[in-house]
Amino acid sequence: MEEQKQQFEIKYEKIDTISINIPELDHVIPKGTNISFNLRADLNIDVKNNAIRVKLKVSALETDRNIAVGDITTVSTFTVATLEKLKIVDGEMEIPSDLITTLNSLAISSTRGILQVKSQGSILETTLIPIIDPRSLQLQK
Repeated sequence: MEEQKQQFEIKYEKIDTISINIPELDHVIPKGTNISFNLRADLNIDVKNNAIRVKLKVSALETDRNIAVGDITTVSTFTVATLEKLKIVDGEMEIPSDLITTLNSLAISSTRGILQVKSQGSILETTLIPIIDPRSLQLQK
């Protein structure tokens, strides 16, 4: 029997930039340079306020020369109607994977936009956070 997917009403309340670090280097990274991105998400659930916060840290590394070229940390806050109706198993709320995927995708896209705007005129101006499958994101609850 196929599992029935739950529907959630999600509102993107806000995104806060916690930190952004783009070091002063003597060059702009040319297109075609190998840049690796490490993304990590931490999930915080606030049942009382029907809120889920996704803290996203993105680090960029110029892989050919092993140089850190920047990082950004954001916190996206979402309200999710009926959050309190989710199951609690062993003292922890079970959040459906499709909901986590949606929230991660929104957090990544918004962080990508912030980094693009904030990196104008810096070494990262020609580099974007790549499109990734949000299900592959390392998640910490």
